[in-house]
Amino acid sequence: MLTTNGSVIYSDPFSSLKIAYDGRAVGTNRSRDSKVASRVSYADIIIHSFKASSTVSDAELKTMVEIKMYEEAGLDLQKRYKIIHIKKVLEGSESILVEAFAIEEHKTRITLQHILKEQKYIDFLALPFLSFSTLYSHKILAPKNDVFVYLSEHEAFVTFYKNGHYI
Repeated sequence: MLTTNGSVIYSDPFSSLKIAYDGRAVGTNRSRDSKVASRVSYADIIIHSFKASSTVSDAELKTMVEIKMYEEAGLDLQKRYKIIHIKKVLEGSESILVEAFAIEEHKTRITLQHILKEQKYIDFLALPFLSFSTLYSHKILAPKNDVFVYLSEHEAFVTFYKNGHYI
């Protein structure tokens, strides 16, 4: 979730659930300097994958991702988005696979409105299928091949990890 050893409070956007983590244990108490974390709805994420040359610079790739998200994934030029991407090395190839994710800012604010009324801001917003990487980075699970199945009232998805990395 977060790459910090400090205190974090997670607020679920679909319920009144709040969970605090102080860097050592999970509980419900929040300290004054706790970071606020939440997540987006899986349905609100626009995902697009494409190949690129492995020699492309990070700056060029960032620009390429934004262009491809608007041109190929169909983002609306009249709306504002937060766009991130992940590079995946393709074995035996001079290309990389780029998986790009976009969330519409206005739609996300609506989904998170009850959290934002109480917290005023959110320090960290997770994509649900990427949050499982925390299990590896915090050494809760040893890196291996895993399948995570998430089922809830609001959404369901399956995500795959190979050697502790999202695929």
